[in-house]
Amino acid sequence: MRMLRLCLGLLFLGIIATSSVSSTQATNTSNLSTPFFIFGYVCDEHSKDIIVNVTNLNTSANWQAETKSGYNYYELILDPAKISAESVLQFNATDGTTYSTTNHTVDQTNLDHGGIFDLNLTLVSTSPVITEYTPNSPVYDIENGARTFRITIDQMVNVTWLIDGTEVFNEGHVSKSSYTHTNATIGVWNVTTIAESENGTAMQIWMWHVNPPTSRP
Repeated sequence: MRMLRLCLGLLFLGIIATSSVSSTQATNTSNLSTPFFIFGYVCDEHSKDIIVNVTNLNTSANWQAETKSGYNYYELILDPAKISAESVLQFNATDGTTYSTTNHTVDQTNLDHGGIFDLNLTLVSTSPVITEYTPNSPVYDIENGARTFRITIDQMVNVTWLIDGTEVFNEGHVSKSSYTHTNATIGVWNVTTIAESENGTAMQIWMWHVNPPTSRP
């Protein structure tokens, strides 16, 4: 009787183990999924190395696509769990000089086909834009004081700083620039910064009032 119970117990354990393995295999198989592919070409007249960033605007998840120096193709392989129908993907491409922003809404056809193929992007030249500057104009200071002027630009540019039309500082290939003037003298000064690239020009002007120490604006 003891031997019979032992055999039945071993048989029961074997059935449980087999069932557990089968269940695990089924679970692992169900977890296997086909990647979601994104592939395309970037039309770039400058023939420079390109960068393509992709953002899911629904979730704020973002990725950088794979590219290769000297080639204008890009590709991205995503976990399909990160993508669903109606996901809005924003493609931002640049070669450092020209830019492209394109939105694509994922549909069921994309999901059924396993990706987005031949989504081609065209880079275009855009004039530089000064996105931030400090301080606000007009500016008030006292004699012999120091003042720093700053700008931020949306692309790489060459920057020239002028006071009343006379160049006082310049620097190249920057997206941020600043100029500090010390020992300010009494007067009203026109401070101008010019940001230039092959795409165009942007300008910011301040009227700078420098007063005697006892004077108030």
